[in-house]
Amino acid sequence: MPMRASDQYRTHRPFRGPYDPSPPIKVKRYNVPPQLFITFQPPNLPQNSAYEAIK
Repeated sequence: MPMRASDQYRTHRPFRGPYDPSPPIKVKRYNVPPQLFITFQPPNLPQNSAYEAIK
């Protein structure tokens, strides 16, 4: 299943307090890195030893 461009962007509505002096940001968009969508581990990736991983 190919990834759509719209899947890579998420939105949220930040809290705005009643005494916030700055102009409100109603909707904030952020980019989600594409490696979060990979459901398998690609072959031949380098791996650290267990000792290196917990350092």
